Amino acid sequence: MVIPIGKVVKTIGLKGEIKIYPYTQNSTQRFAVGQTISINGIHYTVASMRFQGICPIIKLSDLTTIEMVEPLINMEITIDSSQLPPINGHYGYQLKGYRVVYNGSTIGTLIDFEQYGPQLNARIQQGDHAFLVPFNAPFIETIDDDGSTIIMKGLDGLL
Repeated sequence: MVIPIGKVVKTIGLKGEIKIYPYTQNSTQRFAVGQTISINGIHYTVASMRFQGICPIIKLSDLTTIEMVEPLINMEITIDSSQLPPINGHYGYQLKGYRVVYNGSTIGTLIDFEQYGPQLNARIQQGDHAFLVPFNAPFIETIDDDGSTIIMKGLDGLL
């Protein structure tokens, strides 16, 4: 499975560096020198990496000029899920499609995640509209993988 980990925002300088808007909290590891990433189905190796704020500035092997990287602007960067290290818990893509339950009633289906500053939010689809709820420890009661269900708590006043 292909997992999006960032998006090419713009070029930096004339020697082929690109600025990345990361979707991951592990930018240091995901964009480390030697890592393999894909852009538009083409695999690249990260040749160098530094940060500008929270955004990695990377150079890809074999792309040495601004003209070579300009076509990559606004493209998503992906990795194969087999490249993800094992974790104690879940990756977000594994929870998409789970039914979300609050106070014993289904409030919708988890369709995506959005991060605003330090706050991770789950986008819940309910009928023809969607809404956001906080998705962190104080609001998650249990995650049932067998039933593909997330049981939430403490959402009074948010729904």
